[in-house]
This record gives sequence, C-alpha cells and structure tokens, in this order.
Amino acid sequence: FGSSLLSGLVHTKCDLTMLWLTYDDWARGGFTHCRNRELAICLVSSLASLGVGLYLWLRHVPPWFLASRYGAANIRRLAWDRHKEKEEASARLYRRNIRLLLIRHGESQANTNLHVVGGRDVGTPLTEKGERQAHQLGRRFHQEFLNADAIYSSHAVRAKRTAEIACQAMGVSIDRIQVAPDVVEFSQGSLEKQSRAEVYRTGGPVDRALAKHSMFFRPPGYSPDGDRGESQHDVDLRLSAFFEKLLPPQGAGAEQRFQKTVLVFTHGVAIKSFLRGVLGAKLNFAQTVQIDHTSVTELLYQPKPGCFGGWNLIRVNDSAHTFKVDDTPYFVELP
Repeated sequence: FGSSLLSGLVHTKCDLTMLWLTYDDWARGGFTHCRNRELAICLVSSLASLGVGLYLWLRHVPPWFLASRYGAANIRRLAWDRHKEKEEASARLYRRNIRLLLIRHGESQANTNLHVVGGRDVGTPLTEKGERQAHQLGRRFHQEFLNADAIYSSHAVRAKRTAEIACQAMGVSIDRIQVAPDVVEFSQGSLEKQSRAEVYRTGGPVDRALAKHSMFFRPPGYSPDGDRGESQHDVDLRLSAFFEKLLPPQGAGAEQRFQKTVLVFTHGVAIKSFLRGVLGAKLNFAQTVQIDHTSVTELLYQPKPGCFGGWNLIRVNDSAHTFKVDDTPYFVELP
C-alpha cells in the first residue's frame, strides 16, 4: 500500500518545489500573468497527485497498528486477518499436528430463559435435557473409539458438567478434565440479565453500535458476576492465545509430529468467534452460523508450508448424536 502513497507524495514534493520557485520569482518582482497561471496549475497538480496517492492507498488494507485505531469495522477485520495470517505462517513449521474437537455444552437453565440476555453466567446448571445430550455425546465418542490425549473445560458449571457426564459415558476418568478459564463464554457486561427485547430493540444504542462496530462491539459495564464486557474479537484473541499453547512441539524427533487429539468443552459464541478468525470470515459470521448444544466442531492443525498448512476445518456443528427417529437414538447399544 505504501508504494502508491509514496508515488503521490514524491510527485507532490516535486510540484511544491516548482510552486516555491515560482513564488520566489514573484517576490523578486519578476512575476507575470503567465507565471500566475503556472502557479495555479502547479497547485492543482500537487493536490491532484496527493489525492490520487491517498485514493490508491485507501484501496489497500492498511497495517493493523493503523487500522485498529482509525479503520472502519470491515477494514479492521481485513487488517487483523492479514496480520494474524502472517504471524501464523511464520511460526507454522515449528508446531505440531493437533486434532481439535470443540464441543458446546449441553442445554443450560439460562438457555431456556430466552426473554433475557445471556452471556457468561458461569453458575447456571444444565437442564435434564442438557444432561441427556451430554450422555449421548459420550456414548457416541465411546462407539467411535475416540482416544483423547487431553481434555479441557471452561470453569462454567454447564461446561464442566457436560465434560464430566460425557467422560463417564466414554469410560474416561473425570480427573483427566483440566479446567481452562480461557475458553469460557464471552461476557455481555451490564447487558446480561436485561430484557432481550429492550436491549436489542431496533434503532436502540446497542443496535446502532452493532451496526457500526459489529464483531468489535464491546458491551458496556460489568456483568452481575463482575466480568467486564467483551467483543467477539476479544474472545477470538483469548481462545487463540490458549490454543497457541497447545501447538509448540513436545519432546524430540518423531514425537514432535505425532498428532495430538484435544477435546475442549466450551461455549457457542466462543466457538463462533474462534472459527471466524480461523476462516477469515465476514463481520457478522457469528450471527449466521449455528452451533447446537453438545455439537462437535473439528479442526486439524497441520504444520505444512503454503495453503495446505495451518488450521483446516473438518466439520462444524455435528450434533448427529442428538437426532432421534421415533425416540430411538441414531446409535445402537454396544454389547
């Protein structure tokens, strides 16, 4: 982007030099009507050159350090995605293979209160339906002979309980579950527990802020649990930083390239925010993708150079274990 602006500035500098020389002639008393016209032409040419340079520069994505402060939402998104892509590519060859399964918690009590704004709300428990969903998920993993190298869960009650029930159905000790606060749901700040209809009313302050800032909109204030409001971009940064810790190679030799399978019991908006960053998707991605309770979203990280390396999306919102025909689960009981 800099070359186009530099071209305009260089041209402008040359024209301004001519402008100063013409003014200097006028100051010495050698000014004529012809030179006056030349002065005007120099000025117009200088401004036009600068304008063209700025126009060409604005057509390119500016660096993140500029876009993060002065860019509109979509420019900020493009700049961030490009910045993140370059950083990931530069570190890729030093990382390991990871099979990452992102699992949303089962239905919680808060999910049944659709008239109020949800959010982090770490204390809300699973409903009976949510517990059945978690059990079905564990039975599915058991039938698929899934062997997890590591299991993480957010500290929210609904996510931890989902992980515990699923692990029990898999025949895996719940002691293997590691609590990771970094994968918890996003906080809606002071908007949590408020009337959904009032908060998101058309033309209201939140509606206008979302239209302007989209994924960068950070809800104001603090939640009833004392958590400051977060934007979807904040959540992407938080989860990305956590997954970065899983990527450096462990051990030496062939062990560095051995694929590690990781289960993460997390939340809907958290999964959507991380996915948007991985895919470089549009601003309103989180509003246009569905993540059902106990659904599985799978990604594979491959330390390969070029377009085939990095994060590869395998499946999204796979909730087949919750589908029933005549009240019969899709899977059969193992002997």
